[in-house]
Amino acid sequence: MNLSKWKLSARLEPLAKEFLYNCQVKGYDIRITSGFRSQAEQNALYAQGRTAPGEIVTWTKDSKHVVQNAFDVAFKGNPYPKNFDWEKLGIIGEELGLRWGGRWKVKDSLHFEI
Repeated sequence: MNLSKWKLSARLEPLAKEFLYNCQVKGYDIRITSGFRSQAEQNALYAQGRTAPGEIVTWTKDSKHVVQNAFDVAFKGNPYPKNFDWEKLGIIGEELGLRWGGRWKVKDSLHFEI
C-alpha cells in the first residue's frame, strides 16, 4: 500500500497503513482523504467560515497535519455515512497508539494523529 502522496512522517506512515489494513479486515472500506498540509493550506482552512466563504472545517492553525503527523479518513463510495458509529474506527486507531479526534471537546471523528 503506497501512501507517499499523503507525505506522512516516517513514524506515522506505518501506523496509517496498519490502521487502513485493520479497518479493511473489519469490513470498513476506508481511505485517507488528507495528510500533510502546508501552513498556508492550514491557514486557509482555518479562515474558511471565519474570514473566507464556506463552513468551518478546522478549529486550529496549529495542526499536526502541518508537521506530517496527522491524517483524515472517509469511507469509499459513501464518505460520511450518517448512521455509522465512528467510535469503531476511533478504537482501531487508538489500539495502534493513535490519538483520535473523536475524543476531543470539539469532535473531529475523521482525524487521527500521533
